[in-house]
Amino acid sequence: MDSSNNNNLPKSAGLGVLGHTGLTAHIALTKLAKAQPGETLVVSSGAGQVGHLVGQIGKILGLHVIGVNKPIVALLHGITL
Repeated sequence: MDSSNNNNLPKSAGLGVLGHTGLTAHIALTKLAKAQPGETLVVSSGAGQVGHLVGQIGKILGLHVIGVNKPIVALLHGITL
């Protein structure tokens, strides 16, 4: 957050519209995974709070995104629901 134009906003305003979950998703993709355009990203729990943002941010970064949710994960691990 640019301190020269903060309009007396609280520091929490620096999180932006994405909040903590968006910040977590962004850092995970850009800093930890170091995702590059054209790569494939598989998001387990793609409908979760962080997972759906990981997918959206991944698309913005030019990744091929595949989101999976509990039923398919259970199937892959041989778990009967």
